[in-house]
Amino acid sequence: RLEQVRQSVENGITLCYAVEGAYPENLEHLTENYGVVINEEKYLVHYECFAANVRPTVTVIRREN
Repeated sequence: RLEQVRQSVENGITLCYAVEGAYPENLEHLTENYGVVINEEKYLVHYECFAANVRPTVTVIRREN
């Protein structure tokens, strides 16, 4: 499941770049506009965007219960 969350974010990044011509500035842009859904109770997603023309770095970590 962890890999599915990461892949969902990566797919959203790619789709955003294809549609808008720039990478999304933040994770919220993906969740609001591209259907990326993250269970924040189970996963922590670190999203780091350097510039609109550089692919963001995504790290997904499973939260401990």
